[in-house]
Amino acid sequence: MPCVYIFSNPSFPGLYKIGYTSNSASERAIELHTTGVPTPFKVEREWHFVTIEEARNAESFIHDYYSGTRHAINREFFKVSISDLDQLIKTKYPEVFEDLLKRKEKQRVKEEHEKKLREDRKKQYAENQKQIEVSKLMPRWNTITTYIRDGFPDWEYRSKASKMLIDIHKERLELAKRLYQLGAKETGITTDSDLDKFNKDNSLAIERLKRIIDETKEKDRDLIEKRNYREKVGTFFICISFIILVYYAMKHF
Repeated sequence: MPCVYIFSNPSFPGLYKIGYTSNSASERAIELHTTGVPTPFKVEREWHFVTIEEARNAESFIHDYYSGTRHAINREFFKVSISDLDQLIKTKYPEVFEDLLKRKEKQRVKEEHEKKLREDRKKQYAENQKQIEVSKLMPRWNTITTYIRDGFPDWEYRSKASKMLIDIHKERLELAKRLYQLGAKETGITTDSDLDKFNKDNSLAIERLKRIIDETKEKDRDLIEKRNYREKVGTFFICISFIILVYYAMKHF
C-alpha cells in the first residue's frame, strides 16, 4: 500500500526523513540502512494512501511546505517536529485517518464516476458529429426528394432525363442508408423494415426508368427510320420533277 513515511535516525539527531514508498514503511527503512548509514532508521509515522499518485503528491506538498527547514536541497531530511507534521496531515489529508477499506471503496466509486463521465462525453461527441453530418446531408436529401416527387416536365420520355433520374435514385438510396445509420428521423426511415421497403421501391423506380430508356431508344429508331424514308421519297420526287422540267424545256426550245 503506498504511503508517506517519517523516519528518525540516532545518527542524524533533530532531522527527519520524509518520503513515500509503494511498499511498507518498515521495508523502506530496511532498504535505507546501507553501509553508509551507521544506525537503522526508525518509523515514526506511516500514512497510507490509496494510490501511488496520491502518496507522491502528498510527499511533494510536505517537501514544499517545509522547504525552509530542508537540510539539503538534494536530500529528504527536514528539521521539523512530529506534532507539527501530524497537524499538517490531519488538516490537509484527513482521509488518511479513515478506514482503509472505506477509502478504497470511495476511490473505486470515484474512478467509476470519472469513467462514466468520459464515456458520456465520448458518446455526446459522437452524437454531435452525427448531427453535424445529418445537417450536411439533409439539404441534398430534400432536393433529390423534390426532384423525384415533382418530376421533370416533359422529360419522362427522354433517355437523357431518365438516366439522370436513375443516378438521382441511386444517390438517394445511399443517402437513405447513411442517414438511417446516423439515426436521422427526418427521412421517415426509422427501422430496418422501412429501409428494406425503401430499397425495394427505389429499385422498382430504377427498373421503370430503365424500361423508359429502352422504349425511348426504340421510338428514336422508329423516328429515324421514318425520317430517312421521307427524305428518300422527297429526293425521288425532286429528281422526277427536275427530269420533267428538263424534258419540257428541250421540247419547246
